[in-house]
Amino acid sequence: MISSGDLPSFCLTDADRAEVEHLLDGIGWPDDADRVELLARRLPERLQEFLVGYRRAEPAGGCILRGYRVPADRVGPTPLRWQDAAAAGTAHREEAYLALLGAVLGDLFAFGTLQEGRLVQDLLPTPGQEETKSGNSSRSVLDLHTEDAFHPYRCDYLGLLCLRNDDEVPTSYAELRSDAFEEDHRQVLGQPRFLVRPDETHLVGGEGQPAWLIDQPVPLLFGGPDLPYLLFDDFFAEPLPGDQEPPPRCGRCPRRWRRPSRMRCWHPATCCLSTTTGQCTGVGRSPPGTMAPTAG
Repeated sequence: MISSGDLPSFCLTDADRAEVEHLLDGIGWPDDADRVELLARRLPERLQEFLVGYRRAEPAGGCILRGYRVPADRVGPTPLRWQDAAAAGTAHREEAYLALLGAVLGDLFAFGTLQEGRLVQDLLPTPGQEETKSGNSSRSVLDLHTEDAFHPYRCDYLGLLCLRNDDEVPTSYAELRSDAFEEDHRQVLGQPRFLVRPDETHLVGGEGQPAWLIDQPVPLLFGGPDLPYLLFDDFFAEPLPGDQEPPPRCGRCPRRWRRPSRMRCWHPATCCLSTTTGQCTGVGRSPPGTMAPTAG
């Protein structure tokens, strides 16, 4: 989608937060994951109205939720591995909160290749993966990208909830400009002439490439001609081998294609819910947090 202005935002009041905390008191995560859609109906009504309104109107590529609280003494320091975080369970309450928000937008799911299919996953710097182009990196910039752009059944919405950001690492957010393309480029980008490779996290622990990761040519622009959606990855998208017509780097995201990036330093408990084809995100150095992909 194409939009302008700042992202829509919602802030929990004290009464809202009390309702959310009471709801979370009765949830055992991840055991209650199968009930999350029903439990989400107990969220504060005004919060549900905001999320449903965002899903129906898509006034921007993402929205911001504030007002929840993450006690630093309970979640503790950043773990070294996601397995440590899963075993400790110190952020299960926050995982349940993010899952409830996502359940208002759609059905939660996850890829079995990522953290053993956990619905809510830990996005954190991982030793040995400092230079990778993934959410586990810590030295390499995680470039602007569409989440899981390589897969035709990627999520429609992505949720990010910040647990810790002691170093104030910024997250970049950008949306497609309405005047981004000349007509000949638009026509080329709307044809299935591009390949998008998966990042390394989908390939860890397997023997070669999984059978479902098939090289399938895709268009990078789709939807209505006046309000197109964009599919791309700064690092993993490229034209088909031998195809000379696409403009140089058109599988990437030149600055003239996008609105000026907004750099945000997330604070603990800040949540961003975004469409995965109306915007792109990236981080300077991956901050600790959690994420939950959902599909409508």
